[in-house]
Amino acid sequence: MPRPDLLLSIACMLLYAGGAGAKQADYVDVGRTSNPNFGTWAIGDGTQVSTQVLCTASANYDNVYLDPPPVVSPPAVHEAYQFKVTTLAAPSGYYLYLNGDDTLTGNARMAVQFEHQDTMEPASFETLVDDAYDTHVHKGQFRNCRNGDNSELRMTLTAAELQKAQAGSYSADFRAGAIGGSSGTAVSTSDFNARINVGTAAQVSGLDNIAFGLWSGTGDLTNSDTFCVYSNTAGATYNITITSPNQDASSNFFLANAGATATIPYQLQFKDDLLVGGETTVTGATLSGVGNNQVPDCGGINNARLTVTLLATDLSVATNDTYTDTITILVVPL
Repeated sequence: MPRPDLLLSIACMLLYAGGAGAKQADYVDVGRTSNPNFGTWAIGDGTQVSTQVLCTASANYDNVYLDPPPVVSPPAVHEAYQFKVTTLAAPSGYYLYLNGDDTLTGNARMAVQFEHQDTMEPASFETLVDDAYDTHVHKGQFRNCRNGDNSELRMTLTAAELQKAQAGSYSADFRAGAIGGSSGTAVSTSDFNARINVGTAAQVSGLDNIAFGLWSGTGDLTNSDTFCVYSNTAGATYNITITSPNQDASSNFFLANAGATATIPYQLQFKDDLLVGGETTVTGATLSGVGNNQVPDCGGINNARLTVTLLATDLSVATNDTYTDTITILVVPL
């Protein structure tokens, strides 16, 4: 009699193994991440955003299932997971570094923001903190996400950060990670690299008209205008060329009346700061200066000056009229 019992027991065990078709496992997996490359950025391009959708699996089996999963014991279920991004640079925090050198600070690095959401849920993006799992618990997919990729990672470089960065190539390495599985402690990671190139740029802003009003009949007339020069090179250096349609062959400047039948010569001087003295007389030659490489509008603090002087000896022989000139400023980053 013991033999049939033994045979029956073996048959039941074989039936269970064949029906399950799976082996329970503590399973979590972050799919392959892509490497965001934002190309070359220039002033005016604005904030840059890269979004990638990947498969984050978290389950109590490592098999590839579709919903509804096959009948297995214990039942196959989607397990909870949490997501994070960790910088692989030495300093903590999300940054891209000039030439990938993570020892750099200031405007030789730019802050990056990472956000995550699970696309299979009615949720919104959650801002991530370096090396910390998001606080929202998600439901993972089965292996390879046969029901659709579910994990959306968004990376943002703001225009403000890009504008204050030196020109050059920026990059950094990061690691996406998930924790979950049936134990809640299984982990999986995937490394990726992000990069962007900031092109050289210069900008002039804050210029105003220089008005003298009516000459009293005595004395020289002198007036100035301060403005902002931005150059995103490492030293904020630039070349500046100042021209006018009323210049003569010797690059002398003139105010002219409406019909250009009468002119008044004037002296034009430039200085790349607002300190008193040290101005350079403008001719046809290119001048150099040091500006601001943090923000294109210099944060509202001007850093260059133009000074116009009309001599009394020239004013005294001019006919009564209104005289004007328009100057053009060309700035090239160095």
